[in-house]
Amino acid sequence: MQRLNSASDGPAALIAATELQAQLTSIEKGIAAAERTPGMLSVADSGLAQASRLLDRIQGNLVASTGNTASPQEKAAMQSEIDAALEALDRLGNTSYSGRRVFTGDSVEFLLGSEPGQTASVNLGEVTSADLGNASGTLSELGSGGEASLESGNGELAEEIIEAARQE
Repeated sequence: MQRLNSASDGPAALIAATELQAQLTSIEKGIAAAERTPGMLSVADSGLAQASRLLDRIQGNLVASTGNTASPQEKAAMQSEIDAALEALDRLGNTSYSGRRVFTGDSVEFLLGSEPGQTASVNLGEVTSADLGNASGTLSELGSGGEASLESGNGELAEEIIEAARQE
């Protein structure tokens, strides 16, 4: 086997070796990108599971506050819990992986092979209290002073907003 040091050693062989080196580099980059994909998807999955738990907590406080069984002090404490859950949801919206925000509302493309066209995309929506909801309102309306807060007594709107947020 002859070692290639310059084009004068065998131009055709040097071209073939250069092409093979380029393909190898491409494959190595594809493998590295593919290895990062499960990590990002795991972070996104964990974040969405936490968002679901926060929505459960908010909904539980809404249900507990209905009727005349909760005292004003209990309703105020429940509203504080809702406010804390909304703040946690907003922090969750800033989750990042490898320096990139996960929940941007943009489509994220993942390289699946060594060729640029071998990709799959996932759309991870915005996860904040100001973004989740529907035309009637967003989760931020459930916060203190909002149209759907416990103080407003607008439980129907609050339930509608939470259900819409779960669908997003």
